[in-house]
Amino acid sequence: MVQGTPQSKGSDGIPLSTGSNCSPSVGRSTLSNDRASAVLPLDVDSLQVNDGAVVSKVVMEQDENRSSVEVHTLADLVPAAAQRFPDRPAIAAGTGDLSYDDVLTLTQQLAAGFAGRGVERGDRVVLSMHKTADSYLLIHSLLAVGAVVVPLDPLMPVSAAHDLLRSIGPASVIVDQAAEQRFGLRGQHAVPLPRGLFTVGPMAEIEVSGADDASPSASIAIEDFWTEPSSDWPLVAVSPDDPAYVIFTSGSTGAPKGITHTHRSGLAYARLAVETHGINPTDRLAGLPPLHFDMSTLELYAAPLAGAAIVPIGSAELRFPATFSERSEHEHITIWYSVPFQLRQISERGAIEQRDLSSLRHVIYAGEAFSMPALVRLMEQLPHSRFTNAYGPAETNVCTVYELTSLPTNGVPIGRPWGDVVIRVAEPGIEPSTAADLIDVTDGDLGELWVRAESTMVGYLHRPDLTAERCLADAAGTWYRTGDLVRRDPEGELWLAGRLDHQVKVRGTRLELEAIEAVLVANPDVSEAVVAPATAGPTIENLVAAVVLDTETLDHRSFRRWCLSRLPQVAVPATVSVWDDFPLTSSGKIDRSTVRRALLEASDSSTNGTDNV
Repeated sequence: MVQGTPQSKGSDGIPLSTGSNCSPSVGRSTLSNDRASAVLPLDVDSLQVNDGAVVSKVVMEQDENRSSVEVHTLADLVPAAAQRFPDRPAIAAGTGDLSYDDVLTLTQQLAAGFAGRGVERGDRVVLSMHKTADSYLLIHSLLAVGAVVVPLDPLMPVSAAHDLLRSIGPASVIVDQAAEQRFGLRGQHAVPLPRGLFTVGPMAEIEVSGADDASPSASIAIEDFWTEPSSDWPLVAVSPDDPAYVIFTSGSTGAPKGITHTHRSGLAYARLAVETHGINPTDRLAGLPPLHFDMSTLELYAAPLAGAAIVPIGSAELRFPATFSERSEHEHITIWYSVPFQLRQISERGAIEQRDLSSLRHVIYAGEAFSMPALVRLMEQLPHSRFTNAYGPAETNVCTVYELTSLPTNGVPIGRPWGDVVIRVAEPGIEPSTAADLIDVTDGDLGELWVRAESTMVGYLHRPDLTAERCLADAAGTWYRTGDLVRRDPEGELWLAGRLDHQVKVRGTRLELEAIEAVLVANPDVSEAVVAPATAGPTIENLVAAVVLDTETLDHRSFRRWCLSRLPQVAVPATVSVWDDFPLTSSGKIDRSTVRRALLEASDSSTNGTDNV
């Protein structure tokens, strides 16, 4: 266990307050009585705590007499839910639901297995796999041993994954077999992993390889985790201020930013979500966002806090909206939480009119603006459901919400701060040294949004410089500079107007235009490139690009394949036009504003001269 003081920091500058497969088809019916009685005993009397960390006051007895569980960290969520709602469904898993008692049993056994193989408090553990019931169990078992969970997109470009893994410096990596083969982590691209590489495969096995891959691989069935003595897993004193998880911004840049949240910030978001959205033990949440997307924190943490059930939605179901709507009907899902692009696909191709979705009580969208016609159509299709627009960068979690009480006609605001969140709309473009330097704009005027909330990140992984640039501390807490431009109307509602920089959100994914341009220019046929949103306004579904060539022609199919190997699909321009030259500013720089305006005009009018990539 890492020792230190509550204010100590790791080498990444992030505070650390410390002195096989879990088969997706496992259901309650597969948990025998022997397994159900194998819950690891947690006896806090045997734990010595010298660093002020908070430990849940719980002793799990085999006779199922349970004391109350105080929720101070994300690691407490499953034990608390099992104490309060032992028989309530927790995760829809293939043949049936896992109860919270089942989930506690499974996560404790997994935690014991990971701890027995050296995973400890403060270790960064990368998890790269498609969403299944397994992924929830793995995340909560890692939180239980005090590890920092780092979910990565299993479909991200291979070269970007290698760079990111080297940057993260993980103690261990957990991948499904598809991701392991795709990333080639055992070969020339192997990274140092002090705790080893865990491969989640079929038939309830976890394969563990040594850090240097010199030792032979050993297939460890989940069955083996049940036979390991509980004494091999000493209780871990997890502090609310320990890092809990890291969410990376889009891999469209050469150096994605790792947004590090603590147990305190993650739990603060979960509490506000439960309170504001009225999440309760009868709810069943659709697990729509991928694990590496910050929106997945609603199902990961708010659901167990409320004792609600999670229905994992796989990527295959998302590709076929009608399949998802059928699943939603069958599972009696009560809450959808997704980006507008996905909800629009469900509305247009999900055969909603053919489904009984009377259980669906709440639709929450976030990540980008919803086009009015599409939103109105979905609301008319689901007249019995509440609709809420949630806003917040990954750095703060959600910080404002707006509930629609009628069909919108003139846009939708991002609403007002929820809970104890404090916001300021300040003059844009200033570089304050302290919070006292911020100058608030008059209501109705455009200003930059600053947020102070307990749910704010602790910092960017390995980037203290960027943390200092975006965060401003004062006596009451830390202000985060969103870079978003907003206006406050006479009723006190905030309206999103755009961004200060050239960062855009496409289908809910944050992208940086200049970084994408740098990738395009790296192609041997391209000398210059400019990337722009395909449409004006806050709702962006595609990018377009213009290039100046070093060759006479551009092979568009080859160029698209080249882009897809280096960029997320959402960052690959939908169309590319070839220009002879770009206009220049008076200083000799490319006049990007002029090129982007031309691209937008061409995209809007669908004029000739723009080729599909």
